[in-house]
Amino acid sequence: MESLPQVAADDRAAICAGVHDLGFALVPGLASAETSAAVCRWMDELTLEPGDYTDAEQTAYYNNLFNRDPEWLALIDPPGMIEAVEELLGEQCHLVGMSAWRTPPGTGK
Repeated sequence: MESLPQVAADDRAAICAGVHDLGFALVPGLASAETSAAVCRWMDELTLEPGDYTDAEQTAYYNNLFNRDPEWLALIDPPGMIEAVEELLGEQCHLVGMSAWRTPPGTGK
């Protein structure tokens, strides 16, 4: 199996090229193991609020997480990423929603 191309967080040109050419940029190490574990805990603590929903397969959709707790704000702008996003979308881009999905085990999603 071919591995996915990886780029460094400080290589804006490679991030932008990946998004243009592949539709994504894989940036290993962008979040530490501690941050990833914290996000898992935060997800486990989420409850549905107005505007959130659960579909027929019990996948939960949570919207506007950055409005729920300041801990989510730390995930919005990791070092080097805003520069790549602004290059891709323009300097006037803005975040309109910070959504999360929780998919139950065994659903195939």
